[in-house]
Amino acid sequence: MQTTSTPQSLAKPTFLLAFFVLLSCWGLFWLDYETRSISDLFNIGNLVALLVYFVPTFLITFLLFLFFLNKNNKRRSMVLSLAIGIPLSFTLVILAFYLRS
Repeated sequence: MQTTSTPQSLAKPTFLLAFFVLLSCWGLFWLDYETRSISDLFNIGNLVALLVYFVPTFLITFLLFLFFLNKNNKRRSMVLSLAIGIPLSFTLVILAFYLRS
């Protein structure tokens, strides 16, 4: 009798990754000297910046999660991908803005 493995469900880890990446982006904006209240986070300029930071950060973090998932369990893969992906992505985005100007 052969056993078949069911594909791992990635919906919950994906939503958790997106949530933590979103919180880290808002945290980065909160550190900005122009942000004085939570309502400042929802200005049109900050929402555009959120999109610019969130998309690459989420993609890099998710790809790292998939890479680590081949070698580790879901929890360890998520922690590693968040710990490496968020600082790496923020550094790359900030460096891209710096090199552009």
